[in-house]
Amino acid sequence: MKSTWGLALLRTGILVSAMLPPPGLAAEYQGMNIDGRKLPATAYSHETGGTFDIEVGFEDNQATLYFVNGGQQTIQLHSPVITNPQQIEGWGRPFSLTFSIFSIGLDDRGQGNLEPFSPRPFEGFWRIRLDDSVLQSVTEWE
Repeated sequence: MKSTWGLALLRTGILVSAMLPPPGLAAEYQGMNIDGRKLPATAYSHETGGTFDIEVGFEDNQATLYFVNGGQQTIQLHSPVITNPQQIEGWGRPFSLTFSIFSIGLDDRGQGNLEPFSPRPFEGFWRIRLDDSVLQSVTEWE
C-alpha cells in the first residue's frame, strides 16, 4: 500500500515538473551575455517568405523583433546560445495548451470551421541574421 502512494506521488511530481516552463537562460554569444540590448539585424519569415530590416532585443531565451513600421514580434529562441549569428532561429507562436475542467488539449484555431485544423509547418518560424561586426562591438563593450 505504501509503495502505491509513493508511485502515485512520483508520477504527480513528474507530471507537474513537465508542465512548468524551463528556467530562463541568458542569450549569449561567445560567452558574453547579450540580454537587454537592441541590435540591428534582418529577419526572414519562413511563413510568409518575407525579409525584414529590424532591431532585435534578446531577453533570456526569447528575442523581440522590432520592425521599422512600429510592430514587434516576440519569438522563442531555438537556443539561447548563439553560435552562428547568421542563423538565429525561433518560433513566434510558442506551444500552448488550453485547460478545461474535463480535458487538456491543443488550441484548435479551426473551431467553427467546416475544414479540419491542419497546422502549417513553418507557421511562426523566423531566422534572424546579425552582422558579425555588430556582435564584435557588443563583445568589446564588456
